[in-house]
Amino acid sequence: MEAEGTQGQFKRHPGRTNVKAATLPEALKHAVDVLLEKYPLSNLKKDAIHLSNCLWARCRPVEAYELTDKIEAINKRISETDDLDLSTMDEEERHFAERRRKRDVSYLVKKKVYNWQPIDFNPYSSFLYMTSRMSGEYSSLVKVFTEICKRDPEFAPGTLFDFGSGVGSVTWAANALWSKSLREHYCVDASEDMNKLASLLIRDGEEEKNARFKEVYFKRFIPASHELTFDLVVSAYSLLELPNQQSRLQTVESLWRKTNQYMVLIENGTMAGFKNILEARDYILQLGNTGDEDKEKLKGHVFSPCPHDLSCPKMSPGLRIPCNFQTKYWQHPVLQKNAEHSIARFCYVVLHKGPQKDDDWPRILTGLLRRPRHVHCPLCCADGKLVHAVVTRKKHGRAMYRCARSSDWGDRLPAIVDTDSTDIPDENNDNSEDICDELADENVDLSHKKDTDTINTFPTDTISNHL
Repeated sequence: MEAEGTQGQFKRHPGRTNVKAATLPEALKHAVDVLLEKYPLSNLKKDAIHLSNCLWARCRPVEAYELTDKIEAINKRISETDDLDLSTMDEEERHFAERRRKRDVSYLVKKKVYNWQPIDFNPYSSFLYMTSRMSGEYSSLVKVFTEICKRDPEFAPGTLFDFGSGVGSVTWAANALWSKSLREHYCVDASEDMNKLASLLIRDGEEEKNARFKEVYFKRFIPASHELTFDLVVSAYSLLELPNQQSRLQTVESLWRKTNQYMVLIENGTMAGFKNILEARDYILQLGNTGDEDKEKLKGHVFSPCPHDLSCPKMSPGLRIPCNFQTKYWQHPVLQKNAEHSIARFCYVVLHKGPQKDDDWPRILTGLLRRPRHVHCPLCCADGKLVHAVVTRKKHGRAMYRCARSSDWGDRLPAIVDTDSTDIPDENNDNSEDICDELADENVDLSHKKDTDTINTFPTDTISNHL
């Protein structure tokens, strides 16, 4: 049996997120333009790009024990190579040699160890952040929120908690999908200047105007009471600004205790951002398995992007690459280089309290390789394994083949996969696409690959019901 429908219908299969290149709401764009006209800033474009690059390259703070280990390793390496026998020196020579060694160690530590420093967002840097980062953050938030909305259409949050709210991207993105149900917004950011700027943006750039959204509160600290809970809790691009692991885990636990249904964590699509997301994900899952008296209140599962609650296969030995996704957006005209859209790459996790919502369909981890008569799909599956699946029309049917061909990076593939192989191409291998091109040009039949037998599709009429 084949699924009925056009190619356009397969592009809307139930695993698709299908978010177009995002642009800021007209009201928000107008508010940004009003503020930029009211406060003209010289060198705005240059400084905004510089700040954006610095934030993207930001690494995690080095822990105290890591710094100690690095200093000891450097000191040991220098002592082995300088060929100095301190026991044969007099006191003055020994003192001079030790001072020189300490100087060399200090120089190498400063050179090799990332010097994390907190960023002080003053009025000027807050403007730069708004100009350079708001569009990309808004687009990634809309994409994540859209998947929640699509997979859980009954979810209608009444209250929102935004940690590290910055210029208010979360508030705008949440209201783009749930404006009818949201009645309270609790925004926390340590920078008073960021809070003032976010407040101006929801008032069309004018202090005397009314806010566009209901009950928006700007605070500088997380409320200590766990009795105050929210339907949707979000931390977007904020965990990298915390000084150490202990503060990150304390913050994540506090946010989870304030969560009624969904908690969303988003970071840069770098290895540093991915490690923070993975650290928070694993910590929350462990909280629900402790013998704490609040065990049931803290129990939850991964809603997205992982189709499982197991260890991340991308951090397995020999691989260790970030699990990131991307979205397209239109940059602010001040920074728009050409007529093409920009791309935001991000890592995220959505955690949910309560029972599992739907299926365990595999997630497409990178861009698909679409070739004549077959599609290469790198998948993360429900048993916590990575699989390189090759989908063909002959082997898997028209419906499955069209669904796979119409899917994109980050979508879920409506299939059940038996993972007998964890073969997945190296994302950094520049030759992988050329190899596939050569195979396709030579008309090599790839349907004999072992991975093609791992996909067991749902009945085509089941897929048709969702189209």
